[in-house]
Amino acid sequence: MPSFAEVHATHHAEILRFLSRRLGEQEAQDVAQDVFLKVARALPEFRGESGVRTWLFRMARNAAIDRLRQREARREEELVSPQGDLAGEAPGGAGALERDGDSNERRLIREEMRSCIRGRVETLPEPYRAVLRLSEGEGLSDAEIASAVGTSVGNVKIRLHRARARLREDLQCHCELYRDERNELACEPSDVAKS
Repeated sequence: MPSFAEVHATHHAEILRFLSRRLGEQEAQDVAQDVFLKVARALPEFRGESGVRTWLFRMARNAAIDRLRQREARREEELVSPQGDLAGEAPGGAGALERDGDSNERRLIREEMRSCIRGRVETLPEPYRAVLRLSEGEGLSDAEIASAVGTSVGNVKIRLHRARARLREDLQCHCELYRDERNELACEPSDVAKS
């Protein structure tokens, strides 16, 4: 098992980037410090059920979600007056704010997945990348894609089929897909993908 110094030296920069994209640079510094403090405490009991990198990303994701929940709680407190009444007519009251917090968490996880998939799409050969971007990213029909890339509709269909098959294989190799606490699909970079 690696020492804390090795884990910190190897993964601090990528965990900080990961958190910066989700929370902003200044807040990411604080959260990263908290994550690595937890790592220092928990590393001796780390059982190795997943790789260290996967474990770190899961801790960082959970810390980012916690920070987003804290933001929501602060916003809710700001809306409540000293008498305990809502200051203003916020539609749906406090229940709506709780749902907004949940939706921030869901948005964070979805953005992580989109980011992971976008990164893997970038590794595909250009002909596959181009048709996949136009189909999935831009929502163009096969005929519109054929016109845009200067090929036949049949060729577009073949490229899309092959691009999706290669992307599926690539994601299985480079991402760890799992079900979160709500049984919704989520993903994180796999240890196998570590460069």
